[in-house]
Amino acid sequence: MTNLSKSFFASSAFSLLDWTVMLSCALMFTGFLCSRVFLSVGMIMLICAGFRPHALKEGWRLFRENTFGWLALVFFCFYLISGFWSLDREQWLAAAQIKLPFALMPFALMNLPFDKKRLQVWLISIILVILFAGIAYSSSFLVMQPQRFFSKYHLPSPVGRDYIRFTIALVLAMQMILFVLSKKNQFNIAKPGRILMISWMIIAALYIHVQAAKSGLLCFYLLVAVNVGYRFVRNRQFGLWKALGILLVGVLLLFFSVRFLPSVNNQISRVKNGLAIWQSGDTAKYETNSSIIPRLVSYEAAWKSIQKHPLGGIGAGDWEAAVQHQYELYFPFMKKYRLIPHNQFICTAFLVGIPAAVVLILMVLWPLRRIPDVAVLSTVCIMIAGTMIEAMLEIQYGVFVYLFFILFWLSALRKEPGKTKATGAI
Repeated sequence: MTNLSKSFFASSAFSLLDWTVMLSCALMFTGFLCSRVFLSVGMIMLICAGFRPHALKEGWRLFRENTFGWLALVFFCFYLISGFWSLDREQWLAAAQIKLPFALMPFALMNLPFDKKRLQVWLISIILVILFAGIAYSSSFLVMQPQRFFSKYHLPSPVGRDYIRFTIALVLAMQMILFVLSKKNQFNIAKPGRILMISWMIIAALYIHVQAAKSGLLCFYLLVAVNVGYRFVRNRQFGLWKALGILLVGVLLLFFSVRFLPSVNNQISRVKNGLAIWQSGDTAKYETNSSIIPRLVSYEAAWKSIQKHPLGGIGAGDWEAAVQHQYELYFPFMKKYRLIPHNQFICTAFLVGIPAAVVLILMVLWPLRRIPDVAVLSTVCIMIAGTMIEAMLEIQYGVFVYLFFILFWLSALRKEPGKTKATGAI
């Protein structure tokens, strides 16, 4: 606290709404790491804060002008109405509940004061502290078992051992840090505070490489490429040599990771091995690879079903039975890895039809049209990567990560009449 300028903290105290927002976010991210109950309670608190009665009129105005919110609502409705043709009503209800935040959170978060600079820096600080606790927990296994550093396997992860969404969340938090550092004059962060943030990014980047989740690594290098490319294009003073220097550091980091981290080397070997098996067409070897082959087979199995049910899909409640049926019919030799399609766009078309997948594409891309900011561009690119290689929105953790970070930027950087447009240059 002492590292921030006096003028920053000389402003009025936080309101009850501000405290509620911070507590809700703290609960959500704590729950994201260790408890779905905390995550649900935090989301409910935040939604209730956004629907406070005296602010409904203003909230409706903001929502009405927010196409993302309408697309999210329509996306939820596809899952909701699929109950009419889903045979397993219990599974359908569970799927609809998971998607319910798409109907409520856009209205709520757009009606909350995320555009207040003081609240932004506190929220980002809370998020960083909680996520760092997750890094510490996961890294503690290296301390207790140093041999894990030389293992080809992933470290145990928080988030229900979901290292994919955890590492993606770390990368998205890095973008928050870049946002704060790029606007240091607005946030008045003193040098020690900036050093702490940079240190956090370095530790998180090293952790992502040791964890060696393909999705996390891909998203990390997307973050670097988008931010460097954006700054080089928008700011001539940045210079070609600076851009090349940062990219060279990234290449060297990847090179040394492959050279000295068995976990990273193993991931690359598995991808190469999987592609070689797929190209050979040797189905007897399909189940020897748990990386690429199961994903590609899941795409083919889902596509055969989509061709039969292009408009409404098989129904959000019947995915388990449908997956088993497709594999028995077309891939009976796959006994171990029978997956829901590991691509959110294909998965949505498989479950609730091609029109829903089109709405999903529009929803994912729309923030780029609304706010041409590097933070939004980077976040959208990372989300596209995540949804391309995982059915990210089919579980509560994925829905939370997607909606919170997208809506945070849409609310924090929203342009009100009479205000100057945020440039977002870093």
